[in-house]
Amino acid sequence: MSACSTIDRPVAELQVDDVVPASVDSSAMIEFPPDIIALDDEMRSFVRKQLRPRERIDRTVDRLLSALTERGYYDGSYEVNLTQTAEETFHSKRGNCLSYTNLFVALAREAGLDARYQQVFDSAVYDATNGVLQYQSHINVLVKDDVHFRSIGTDIVVDFNFVDPKSRRAKVISDEQARALFLSNKAVGKLLDDEPHKALIYVQEALRLDDKNPDIWVNLAVLNKRFGEQDHAVRIYEHVLSINPRHPVAIVSLQELYQKSKQPERALSLQKAAQRLRDRNPYYFLALAQKALNNGDTGLAIRHLDEAISLNRREAKFYALRGISYYALNDEARARENIEKAVHFAKHPWAKLQYERLLFNLNQMANQSVST
Repeated sequence: MSACSTIDRPVAELQVDDVVPASVDSSAMIEFPPDIIALDDEMRSFVRKQLRPRERIDRTVDRLLSALTERGYYDGSYEVNLTQTAEETFHSKRGNCLSYTNLFVALAREAGLDARYQQVFDSAVYDATNGVLQYQSHINVLVKDDVHFRSIGTDIVVDFNFVDPKSRRAKVISDEQARALFLSNKAVGKLLDDEPHKALIYVQEALRLDDKNPDIWVNLAVLNKRFGEQDHAVRIYEHVLSINPRHPVAIVSLQELYQKSKQPERALSLQKAAQRLRDRNPYYFLALAQKALNNGDTGLAIRHLDEAISLNRREAKFYALRGISYYALNDEARARENIEKAVHFAKHPWAKLQYERLLFNLNQMANQSVST
């Protein structure tokens, strides 16, 4: 599948300022973190307590990870949409894979290790929130072997992905590129919080740091669509496909925009690839279900969730939303059955607790209706 051949006009190099929504004032000042891996005195003290003279690098890594675990990190604290600096993650014990990666890079470097950011390919994960399909790239830590005095003959990978990556194909990225990812993630968070103007400021800054990352460009395209700038979004998605001809979000989104803008030949050129991506992606159907619920069509939401579950029968959030949907239709038996499955398939302790509370509340409401 090569989407590059589907764009029959040359795609010029794109500048960020050329595709910023004209109707939006993005001049508001936001104070960006000066250093996402900065340490405070408490963090430096934490590292010093773990150090041993001339210890092999693998043992230093293990000692740092063990100390974090003993202090309660990772225990139900993974939050996919919470992107934080190293310092924020250290003190809150919460965050996503980039948050924990920031934390470990900071601590490992303080311990004298050569720790670097590493982007993992083919390990991106999908999610959907409020009807918005999210495509999340994955990042981890590469600790380079110390050839001088603590060598173990190989590098070490530290991965905070709570779902094992299917691929280990990866490349080291610079601190500046990691900062761009951080700002792009913050932009997604602002969009989900219904603060698109702030999201735009974050994504502009991210692209000024790294204008070769197609995922960041996709976030700018999403914002342009949000502000009604469809032509800008088309240009951006075309640009994304010039960087990565197989980018799934760009293919699907561009095909939809071609259809809406009455460009049938262009839409047809992407149709097979886009439909294949939709049909194979359960989170696409989750996003459709969320939109259907927002529009008050519970029956349609359930049908979309049936499709999602047929593609992935072990995703807890599909069952949880289907349970909520059945409850809205006063089908308490099916609601309870689905939420019980959500509890069963929950991957993280915090998610399991959330679904258990949902099930408890459902049972409470059922008991109250029986007593009355």
